[in-house]
Amino acid sequence: MPKHTLIFAMVLTLSLSASPTKANEALRLTLDECLKMTAKNSREYNIARMRFEAAEAAYDASRLSYYVPNLSLNFTTPEYSWYGDYQDYYGAAGRVYSVEEYYNYNSSLSLSQKFFTGADLTVSGLFNSYRRTSNVFASYDEIRTNLQFNFEQPIFDWNKNKISLDKAKVDYDLAELAYFEETNQVLSDLTTNFIHYLTGSKQVEIAELKVEKAELEYAASQKKKDEGLISGMEFAQKRADRVDRKLELIDCRQSFEESKVKLLQMLRLDENTALVLDQDIKLDEFSFESEQKRSIQQCLEVLKTEGEVRRRKLELEESKSAGGIDGKINFYYGFLGRGPVAKRSFQDFDKNRWGASVVLNVPVWDGGAHSSSVKSAKLSLEEAKKQSELAEGEAKSKFENLLSKLSATWDKLKLLREGLDLARDDLNNSREKKGLGLLSEGQMLDAQIIFVETEVKYLNAVLDYELSRIELHKMWGVVPSLDGK
Repeated sequence: MPKHTLIFAMVLTLSLSASPTKANEALRLTLDECLKMTAKNSREYNIARMRFEAAEAAYDASRLSYYVPNLSLNFTTPEYSWYGDYQDYYGAAGRVYSVEEYYNYNSSLSLSQKFFTGADLTVSGLFNSYRRTSNVFASYDEIRTNLQFNFEQPIFDWNKNKISLDKAKVDYDLAELAYFEETNQVLSDLTTNFIHYLTGSKQVEIAELKVEKAELEYAASQKKKDEGLISGMEFAQKRADRVDRKLELIDCRQSFEESKVKLLQMLRLDENTALVLDQDIKLDEFSFESEQKRSIQQCLEVLKTEGEVRRRKLELEESKSAGGIDGKINFYYGFLGRGPVAKRSFQDFDKNRWGASVVLNVPVWDGGAHSSSVKSAKLSLEEAKKQSELAEGEAKSKFENLLSKLSATWDKLKLLREGLDLARDDLNNSREKKGLGLLSEGQMLDAQIIFVETEVKYLNAVLDYELSRIELHKMWGVVPSLDGK
């Protein structure tokens, strides 16, 4: 077999094996599998994750620029210049045509480091690798190296570099909290659509059973009417009930299709994909006592408002320093290497220059702009503090309500689970009686309807419980590992 034919066959085989469904075969999924598919395919989840990763990268950039030295290399391409002109010389030379040629190869290397005091230290080196000047009287080569230290220390605003880092950290913390919140919202939407799909299919099943029962009753009433056993009014009522049941079936199917579309969109699946969802949803057991031990100070909403308070404090510091006395100390010290060759130039460093200065900038009058800016920052800080206090009270009330709701829903689920088991036993008994001829078709349909309606009640209670659990997780910023990492 030719090589390219073998490769094509392998690719085709892998493609077919990787396909989630075969023709006319439904895709079977559990809730956990849908959550993982959402992490992979959901636009909302991926947008939330990208926002968080962008904030994380921005904070890393600020942190690295603060703690890690910055090294940069600058160099120029070789430069050549030529100049020629007549010059008058005293003595025997007289007037001479002079030519000057320059060959310059410059490069520099700088290392800078920030300090917690707000200072900046820069060490820079310059290498003028080759220069030649020539005319009728002189021709020489010269290589110079230069090493210089520059130090700048703020006098009144030592914390200027640290403020920038702290603001980046606040932005990162708030982005992380927003990521937790947005991710849990995606989980809530997915869980809602998952269970709505299940209950929608059950409602369609109930509506179909009711239509089937209405057809039986309509056929029986029509026979009784022909035999004169019931009035025309009673027959008309059965006919109307039959139409109502069919209308209910149409509405149920429409509602189910809408829930199906929403779920498929979240899972990023084709709209024609057939789904079979596992309704046996594993529930995390609720413990009222363990949940009560949580500290409201760790609530996500409280942490968000506290983050805003931190941000406002930093903005107030910036506002105060922006219009106040600004001063800094500058110091530099340099060495110059001399020599006709590179080795000698590097070995022969002499002190070339040094200097120190104090620079003060004293604002005299700005029309009140600085005081207004500080006042605005103070008011924003006070507002953030009030919001933080308010958020703590609201979070405490919300937490207590959630605990109460979860406790009641958990007890309700236990009862509904028992009721579902009993309804299943009744349905199995009805099937046995139907097989023995002890049960009519209509009674059998009633047993089926009761069982499916009990399933719907149980699934709705599961939805209430799961959404409350997700809301509780959202309060504490708890996010399950959706991507398997």
